[in-house]
Amino acid sequence: MITLWPQGYDIHCNMVLGDVEETIYLPDDDGSSDDSNAEVKTVVKQAEMLFVRGDSVVLIAPRSGTI
Repeated sequence: MITLWPQGYDIHCNMVLGDVEETIYLPDDDGSSDDSNAEVKTVVKQAEMLFVRGDSVVLIAPRSGTI
């Protein structure tokens, strides 16, 4: 999930994003074979500017509670 402020875009959904916060959810691999009890590790990355190619964009939606 990427939380962002759009700086620009075009008809192909290529986007220049500013003040980007990327949240990555990773399963915590402890070596056990039972995935039902797996913990989820959250990694947050900050970026001042990011370019995203339009063909990799799946969904653009407002953040919850912003509308």
